[in-house]
Amino acid sequence: VWTYAFNLGSERHVLAWTPDGSHLLFNYESALGMDSNSPYSRTTLWKVDALGNRLDVFVEANPARESFYGLHADVSPDGTQVVYASCEFESEVGEERESISERAKYIYEIAVIGIDGTGRQRLTENAYLDLYPVWSPDGSRIAFLAAPRDTVPRTSESIREDENLELFTMAADGSDVQRLAPTGMYGLTIAPPVWSPDGERLAYLANAGDFLTFLSSLYTVKVDGSESTLIAEDVASVPSWSPDGQRLAAAKYFGDNVGLFTLAADGSDEKLITAITARMNLRARDIPFGLSIYTVSWSPDGTQSLYSCELGACVVDVEDGQVAGLTTAEYEGEIVLMQAMGPYFAAWSPDGSRIAVFASVLWYRDLPQLFTVFPDGSDRRDLIRLDDDGNLVPANPPE
Repeated sequence: VWTYAFNLGSERHVLAWTPDGSHLLFNYESALGMDSNSPYSRTTLWKVDALGNRLDVFVEANPARESFYGLHADVSPDGTQVVYASCEFESEVGEERESISERAKYIYEIAVIGIDGTGRQRLTENAYLDLYPVWSPDGSRIAFLAAPRDTVPRTSESIREDENLELFTMAADGSDVQRLAPTGMYGLTIAPPVWSPDGERLAYLANAGDFLTFLSSLYTVKVDGSESTLIAEDVASVPSWSPDGQRLAAAKYFGDNVGLFTLAADGSDEKLITAITARMNLRARDIPFGLSIYTVSWSPDGTQSLYSCELGACVVDVEDGQVAGLTTAEYEGEIVLMQAMGPYFAAWSPDGSRIAVFASVLWYRDLPQLFTVFPDGSDRRDLIRLDDDGNLVPANPPE
C-alpha cells in the first residue's frame, strides 16, 4: 500500500494558473512535511505570483496531514474562487461523529474558497469519497469523482483498495448532484475529468483492468449522462481538449512505447504526433492506476501540445510532431533525474505566452522547483526556492 500511495503522480499534485495569469497554485511536500506540525505537506495549497515576488499558504486542506489521495484544486473561470478536495471537516457517520484526525486519510469532501483566501464554503457533506472537482467552462457546475451513493458509508476502518469511483456533476453551490457515468467493471481511474470547451461533454478515464492493472480507457459523456462513448484504449495520461473542441490529445501506449496522440472527439482519425519514451522507462509501469504521463495540454492557440513526465516537459507541434521546446529542471547546473525527484508537471499560461513547470520532490530530497519559461524553453524565471533554514520562500522577493 505504501508504494501505491507514495508514487501516484497526477493524483497527488496541483499546478494551476489563475485565469488572468497573475498567480499559480501548487502543493509541495518536503522532508519537513513528515512532521505533522509542518506546513510542508502535500495537503497544503500555496499561492505564488507569476513573478516570484510573493508566496503564501493559501489553504490547508487536511489539518491532520495524513493523505491517502493527495490534493486537487481548480480555479473558477472568472478567477474568483478555488474548488478543492478536503479532509478538513468533521462529519456524521451513523449516530456518531468522526473527528478530523479519524477521517483524515479517507473521507474527502469538496469545498470552495475565495481566491483571496476568504469565504470558505463546504459543498458536500456525506460519509462518502468525493474527489477531483473541476469547474465547467461557464462556472455553473462542478464535475467530480465520488463513490456510489448506494454503497455503505465509509469510516476510517472501512477503507477499500477498489473504490469503484463514478462521475458526478453538481451546481456551483453544491446542489443538484447528478450521476453521469457508472464505474464499469473496474471503476474510474483516479484522475480528474476534463470538460469540453463548450461545456457539453466530459472526458474521463476508466480502469481497463483490476487493481493490479494500470491501463486506462478514455470515454466521453454528455452532461445529461447520455452518449457515454469509448474514445481510446491503453491511455497513459489525463486527456486535453483542443480549443475548438474538435479533437482530444492524450498519451497512449503503442507496442513497447508511449506516444502523444490526437484523435477526433468521436475517437476516429487517431494520429501519432510523436513518441515520448519507451514503455519500460516509465516509473508508473508497475503501479496500479498510476498515470505515466502526468500532464498533457493543448496550447491556447491550438497549434502545440505540452506534455510532462519523469523526464521533463516538452512542447510539440501538433501538425508535424516537431519539438518546439524542452524544459528540464536543473539544480546548480546539474540535471536532476526523476529517480531523485518527483514527477514533472507543466501548464500553459492562459494566454499561451509562458509555461509553468513544477518538479516536486521525494521526501529525502528538498529541491522543489517551480519556474516559468517561454514555449521554446528560454527565459527561465524561478518562482520559489528554499532559504538556508529549509523554508520555502519566493525566489524574487521585492527589495
